[in-house]
Order: sequence, then C-alpha cells, then structure tokens
Amino acid sequence: MEISVNAVHRFARELRPAVLDDLGLIPALHAYNESLAKRKKLKIQLTAFGGVEALASAKRTVLYRVAQEALNNVARHARATQVKMSICKIPGGIRMEISDNGKSFQVEKRLPQKAAPAWV
Repeated sequence: MEISVNAVHRFARELRPAVLDDLGLIPALHAYNESLAKRKKLKIQLTAFGGVEALASAKRTVLYRVAQEALNNVARHARATQVKMSICKIPGGIRMEISDNGKSFQVEKRLPQKAAPAWV
C-alpha cells in the first residue's frame, strides 16, 4: 500500500511540481532533467531565454509538460546518451526544441503520404 501511495505522490509531483510555482520553469526543468539524467544515464543540456519566466503560469506548465513527455520518449525509445533542449522566443510565440543523439525512425515510412505534416 505504501508503495502505491508513494507512486501516486511521485506522479502528482511530476505532473505539476511545486518548484514550478515556487521557483519557476527553468529551475523546475533543471530539477526534472537532473532526476531523469541520473535514472537513465543521460546528459541533458538546457538553454532558455530569461523572459520565459514572465510567461503566464498556464503557458509555463504547458512547456514543462511538453518537455517532460519529450524527454520521457527519448529515455524510453531513443537509446540516447545526450539530449539538448532549448527554449527561445520567436516572432509570435515560443519555440522549444529537443534533440538527441539516439536512434530515430523515418517519418515517411510511418505516416501515409497524405497524413505527413507540411514540415516533413
């Protein structure tokens, strides 16, 4: 029972960690990256523009969750050892890029031609 309770608490903290509200997005990402890097033997490099902390709380939460999911996918599927994450301001928005040195797949083979996104 105690293991289940601890797992639920860990899951809830990962969804919306207190550090996100208390210290901001960048410290929250650093904490998550450090934990994941230790568990999965990854080297994760994060760069972000300082203004990211001025974004609304909901937007910072979205950035955190997107980064979390992308990093989990890298850890589960890519067999990567290094990950680079950057968050930068672009005209009209914010861009988050996450790249790794792991294995990949050919998008064209996974998606039918009609369904392939315009950026492929």
